[in-house]
Amino acid sequence: MTSSRVAMRDERNWPSQAVLSPNVGSRNADATTHPSALVDPHEDLASRSAASLLSTTIHTLPPEILSEIFFQSTLKYPASSRNLGTPAIARVCQEWRAVAFGHPRLWTTVNIHASHISSHDDVEAYLARSCQAPLSVYAEAQIDVSYLNAVPEAVAATRQVAEVLYRVAALSAYRWEMLSVIGDCILFSRQAELQTPLLERVVLMVTTWLEQHEGPLPLAFVQNASRVREATITVGYGQPPIMLPAWSQQLTTVIYILYYGEAHEFDTIVRHLSAQPDLRRLELLDGFGDHAFIFSVNVNLGPSVFHLPKLIEMAVSGLGHLFLPKIDAPILQKLKVTGGIDEDEERTGSVSITSLTRVLARASMRSLRTLELIDFDIDEYLPLDDLYRCLEGLPALATLRIENGKEEHRLCPFLRPELLAWLARDESAPARLPALTRLTLRFDGWSCDGREDLLRQIMVSRATSGTAHGIPFKTLARLVCDLGHEYQLP
Repeated sequence: MTSSRVAMRDERNWPSQAVLSPNVGSRNADATTHPSALVDPHEDLASRSAASLLSTTIHTLPPEILSEIFFQSTLKYPASSRNLGTPAIARVCQEWRAVAFGHPRLWTTVNIHASHISSHDDVEAYLARSCQAPLSVYAEAQIDVSYLNAVPEAVAATRQVAEVLYRVAALSAYRWEMLSVIGDCILFSRQAELQTPLLERVVLMVTTWLEQHEGPLPLAFVQNASRVREATITVGYGQPPIMLPAWSQQLTTVIYILYYGEAHEFDTIVRHLSAQPDLRRLELLDGFGDHAFIFSVNVNLGPSVFHLPKLIEMAVSGLGHLFLPKIDAPILQKLKVTGGIDEDEERTGSVSITSLTRVLARASMRSLRTLELIDFDIDEYLPLDDLYRCLEGLPALATLRIENGKEEHRLCPFLRPELLAWLARDESAPARLPALTRLTLRFDGWSCDGREDLLRQIMVSRATSGTAHGIPFKTLARLVCDLGHEYQLP
């Protein structure tokens, strides 16, 4: 009976063979050449039953729940995988295809990239599937000028991306919620003035400036966007100063990206910060990461201090360090500092440490709850006494994250034995960093004498809560370390 059932099953699943071999007995004689012979019949039947049960269970779900599951799983797809046309999310199976084409929210991320140029029909079809839902639009076409032979082709591709963006804008700008434009000035100069009443977030990043253009960066296509509150802007790569539209004075979140440390870069940021009193989050980042020439840049930011009364979160890296002493934020709660590397043999990283301590020493910093020091390599002979004093003046600090640099430069890693020893509570300082409940320490391959014992000392000394000298202190509830699970809490 078993062989008969297997044969019947095979006829259903392999119709071509059933036609060619109607005699079950002869087909079983050659079963060793058939794929089903490689699977135990009982195991195969059990797996098919389980799959059938699972499929039945899925199909009993209400369509709206099935649709939401599919939506939540595909929502994590990056914008770069959502090219115009028919993306992979609609080619899984018939059921998913039906859900995908009937779910407008799955078509609200529009990605325009030089590697995938779409026709006008593709653009119209894609936009139609989102109905009238708000859109997030990404356009990118970067030109690598280091390969001169490929520049003409890259410029042509950039113009095509600009044309597609123009087409998308004509059909849907009125429902843009987010816009990201990254690439050559061509992408900006070939857009028309738009009405974008829903636009809330913009990314405007010029990476090259190959096309001749007089005057500031063309931004007419985003000037009519009174709801914009978040912006990411490059201020480098040799272009003229950026003149942001009137909405720049209403920004609550802004990320400025510097590149070469030229005067116009700093002038642009200074001019904008002076007119942005509502900022709640500010990032001043180095486009090259750890800028090798951060301490060689001779820029005079003037005597003015930028008073940002609503700022609660700030991050700086590389060239952005130069702004640290100039920011006055009385209610700042989170500060992230990613260090630069000084390659001038006659100088040390003390400049960035000085900038950091100047900020932390302010009375207004007593509200700081989170401090992150990332890739902060310094001279091994540089004392940290000033930093310790500043940290002791942060009674509200609840989260501290310190990570060494990822590459071994001549400078010393920030996580040195004396810093680890200082982080532990002792009789002389039983309430040091009293509010600290979360600590992250990453050595990233750097050696540190006695670090295991020092980590245990930190864990033991901060294992309880209580009061010392009238100061209440909390238990360390969370410790993250890259030296193994034995040095982690909980």
